[in-house]
Amino acid sequence: NGGTRPYGYTSISGELMPDKKEAKVIEVMFARFIECKSPIKTAEYLNSLGLRNRSGKLWDAKRVDDMLKRPVYIGKTKWNGVEYKGVHQPILSEACFNAAREIFESRRFNRSSSKIPGLLRGFLLCAHCQGQLWPVYTRKQNGHKYFYSRCTNTISAPNKQPCTNRSYYPQIPLE
Repeated sequence: NGGTRPYGYTSISGELMPDKKEAKVIEVMFARFIECKSPIKTAEYLNSLGLRNRSGKLWDAKRVDDMLKRPVYIGKTKWNGVEYKGVHQPILSEACFNAAREIFESRRFNRSSSKIPGLLRGFLLCAHCQGQLWPVYTRKQNGHKYFYSRCTNTISAPNKQPCTNRSYYPQIPLE
């Protein structure tokens, strides 16, 4: 239907065909994710092997996370939230793809960061990298919630070094 061709494929006469070199990276990516269950560790592993994305840049957790969820790698296409059988060759087996999908499903939770109290949410900036500070909390073993703000660039900072500042504000129990 147009757009950027998915990583792992090349276009021959308008049809998607697996690219041997990129397809191997996809296989390594899925195998590593199924083993470690972490997009961050998977990206670090790919980078440690010297593997780069199509632009020659380092892998980041967000890109890996997005790719691990794409049904294109099992020969399917997604349109308006519905998966359809594609006309292209799959790179992965459905069992491999479903194993990765199950890992994501087992880690799903319905907590929205918009529900976390934060008077200055979206207005505070990190002094180190100028990224937004976002309210988060942790629940300790004693049951108390500790609220603090975290720089959004500590999680994923595509094409640059992640921010090294972890959190701001004292972790005061509010329950």
